[in-house]
Amino acid sequence: MSRRLLVLAGAGVVLYGALGLLTDPDVQLAGVLIFLVAVLVAHDAVWMPLMLAAIAAVGRIRKNSESTGTRDDGASDE
Repeated sequence: MSRRLLVLAGAGVVLYGALGLLTDPDVQLAGVLIFLVAVLVAHDAVWMPLMLAAIAAVGRIRKNSESTGTRDDGASDE
């Protein structure tokens, strides 16, 4: 249920922005395109490497805990 609400809220925000873009007479499309390209570059150059590094670190921690026989989920090995 909450996932559907989040999707609907996100779609509503996108629709609101698109309507504003199409109906505002002062919008400069070149500026909007430059902004969108900058956001895309920042996402790929900053956010993705951070997430990949975090995933690699978590994988390394889990691999180390498995090799030492410790578990971080609170369960015993018996």
